[in-house]
Amino acid sequence: MPRNVQWRGAAWTQLQELPEELRRDALLAVGGLMADPLPSGSETYEPAPDTYRLTTAYVTIFYRLIGEEIDVVYVRPNT
Repeated sequence: MPRNVQWRGAAWTQLQELPEELRRDALLAVGGLMADPLPSGSETYEPAPDTYRLTTAYVTIFYRLIGEEIDVVYVRPNT
């Protein structure tokens, strides 16, 4: 089970630029990854096989599992 979440530079900036409701959704989703790093809604992101994609109601989160860490590498609003 992961013990830490790391927000890579671009992902942290993207999170901060989201409207409040979307930012809250992203934070809740990433918090949920601590309990279940591969929830049923996540899938491998084909262009980068070591990366997973999780789509929520408002955002899509791209992340990697590295040892006991979740590395969030990209966050974007759903269109």
